[in-house]
Parts: sequence; C-alpha cells; structure tokens
Amino acid sequence: MRCPSCRSTSFKDLTGAQRMVVAGRTFEANLPKLQCRACRTQIIHTDVVKAFEWEIAQVLARNGPVSAASFRFLRRQLGLTHEALADLLGVAADGTISRWENGHVEIARATWFALASLVLDQAEGHTAVRDRLRALRRPPPKAIVRLDRSRGTSRRPKLR
Repeated sequence: MRCPSCRSTSFKDLTGAQRMVVAGRTFEANLPKLQCRACRTQIIHTDVVKAFEWEIAQVLARNGPVSAASFRFLRRQLGLTHEALADLLGVAADGTISRWENGHVEIARATWFALASLVLDQAEGHTAVRDRLRALRRPPPKAIVRLDRSRGTSRRPKLR
C-alpha cells in the first residue's frame, strides 16, 4: 500500500476519533487508522468506514429521527436505488422516493418503519422483511376453503 499523498510505503498504526453527522446527529467512534510516516496523512480502511456507517444506520433505524436525510442514509446503506426501494414499498417509481429524501413530502411512519426494519434485518444477516415486502407485491394465491362438517364442528377448515 502506498500513501495517496506522497507515495511512501511506511505507515504506523493509530486509533483516532472519527466523526460523521447524519440527520443533525453527530456520531463518533475511535477507529483504527494508518498514518504515513513521511507526510502524516491518515488513512482509514474502507471496511472500517463501512462498519461504522452500518452502526450509524442501526442507531438511526432504532431511534430516528424520521427525516429526509436519515431516510436517504438508510436507503444508501441498503444499497438500494430509488426504483428498487419504490418497488419494495409498493409506491410509484416516478419520484416518490426522491420527494421523501428531499423533504418535499412527509415520510409516513409505516414507510419509515418498513425501511428501518429492512436495515435492522439486513444488519443481522436476515432477509425476512425483504422477503415479506416482495411477497406483498404479488397477488395472493387463490385459496379454496372447504369445510368438512362430517366429523363434527371442532375441525379447522382445510385450505387447498
């Protein structure tokens, strides 16, 4: 690895405070860094930054605030385009997400809850929320309910 500033290959390990402001909230963590011995440029590994951002996303998903900025941050953490999120949420792909993220339209609590649940689910390595949202896009299968009363009334109807 070379320093992006001076091209040196000599570094020392550091730990230092890193701040990020999202939706008016300041998040701070001590992160491992490398410091160039020649020019003192500090470098944080991409994976470390991504892990910090996921921690922030989980805090926002649990505690808010419900805002355009936090909504955008959570969508980006999920790696979803406007169109992909609109499809999951069952809203029009013609700018609905953009209007929410730019603060032109208020974000409904149910919408926020769905997005926050997607973040928390993915952070835990699960896909249940995403799977349920995808299933809601499809029409339900037709079910035929047959009641079998020949053996008494305590039996549940059978779905076929």
